[in-house]
Amino acid sequence: MTPDLAQLPQARMLAQASDSAFCNIVQLIYRSASYEGQSKDFEFSRCTMVEHWRAGYDDATVTLAHPEVLALPNSAQGVAIYDFLTKPC
Repeated sequence: MTPDLAQLPQARMLAQASDSAFCNIVQLIYRSASYEGQSKDFEFSRCTMVEHWRAGYDDATVTLAHPEVLALPNSAQGVAIYDFLTKPC
């Protein structure tokens, strides 16, 4: 930001309101099994849901086994994004 721009009242207000917090973003994306077709969009049987919940639990377990997701990023980064692929797509 240029010095002239930084002196504008709007820029000063935004600087005061901004939060320099650090955070980790962990992506847990359901990756469908190879045998699932288009029915995954409307097939919600108990068996299917238990399978999906188990996949989510397994993904979360694998992700939380990586200690870096629990550590805040350094000030140069500010935000860290993680996505640990547990199954091939």
